Amino acid sequence: MTEEAIATRREEIELQGLELNAALEGSHVKGDRQLIERLVANLLDNAIRHNTTDGRIDITTATAAAGAVLSVANSGPVIAPAELERLQRPFQRLGAERIAQGSGHGLGLSIVHAIATAHGASLAVDPRPASGLHAEVRFPAVSPR
Repeated sequence: MTEEAIATRREEIELQGLELNAALEGSHVKGDRQLIERLVANLLDNAIRHNTTDGRIDITTATAAAGAVLSVANSGPVIAPAELERLQRPFQRLGAERIAQGSGHGLGLSIVHAIATAHGASLAVDPRPASGLHAEVRFPAVSPR
């Protein structure tokens, strides 16, 4: 799913001059495929949309002892840690400059949060030390069929 999401956004990533670093390991996740695809798409779209010119996106998928892990980070603007919880609520944006862009509705992270919760997954969103945001979703372990 993550490979497909990247492939459909590769042109936009290149047009914005973003460097994409992807390390994708196959993982098994139990749940609604369309919802999980939306979760991946929202995280990637946010990493693209809320980035800096010539910025970067780091995306990884892996299997840990506790389950599948999806990690998406970007080099966007600095975000105060106090803003992170609010940004996971519906219709919340970081500031007026994002509203002026006219892209998005402030639903991306709230949808990700809802989908993660519905699948028993955890969502951690943290500011990166220099700039940008790091989001990590940890899905519960599933036995492969």
